[in-house]
Amino acid sequence: MPRTTRTPIDLLSGYGLVESEGDPPESDYYISGNYTVWGSGLVTFGPPTASQIAWFSDPANLTDASKLSTFPVDSPVGWVSFGFPFPPGTSFTIWDGVTFTADQLLITE
Repeated sequence: MPRTTRTPIDLLSGYGLVESEGDPPESDYYISGNYTVWGSGLVTFGPPTASQIAWFSDPANLTDASKLSTFPVDSPVGWVSFGFPFPPGTSFTIWDGVTFTADQLLITE
C-alpha cells in the first residue's frame, strides 16, 4: 500500500512526515504529482511501473547504491537518489507543492 502523509509539520500546508507503513519495498512509495518517492530513497517520474515494482521486490537490488545501474528507466527522465538505500522503515519529510523531499532534494518542473 503506498505511503500517505501522516503528520503535518509547523502547520504548513502540504509539509509533513511520510512514515513507513511497514510494507515491502515494492509497495513502499509515496506518489506526489508527477513523481513517485520510494521509501528506499529514490525518486522516479510518473507513477510506479511494473518493471520498477519488480526491481524493488528483489532484495539484492537494495543492498548498495551500485545496484542503481540496473534500475529500469521507464521514462525519458530516469530517477534521482536522495540517500539510496535507506534502511527499511525510514520516514522522510515532504513538502507537496514545493516538492522538497527529505530536507535535501528540491524537484521543480
